[in-house]
Amino acid sequence: MEALIETAMRDTYRRRERPSITALHDRVRELCRACGEVAPSWKAVRARVKLADPRLLMRDREGAKAARERFEPVVQEYRADHARFTSSRSTTHWSICLSLMPCIAGPFSGLG
Repeated sequence: MEALIETAMRDTYRRRERPSITALHDRVRELCRACGEVAPSWKAVRARVKLADPRLLMRDREGAKAARERFEPVVQEYRADHARFTSSRSTTHWSICLSLMPCIAGPFSGLG
């Protein structure tokens, strides 16, 4: 049974036309009928698709370049043009709030 599903995935599902799982299920049913086996349910076929390697599926359905862009690690140099893009201290929500507190509270609140 697994071999039939894998064959149907290779022949039908892994195409540039990007056929649906229903089309794959129809192909699996055809192959099972030809071999005299009971066809799996649509959910079982969908589960096999989810178990397949997503990188290989994307390579076959959308192309090698799309798969590379999606799954390869990005290796680039990070360069800041100005000093303000790099920071030696982290700015948290509270440090921003505390720095704005005198402006928000006003001169009569006793905070500034």
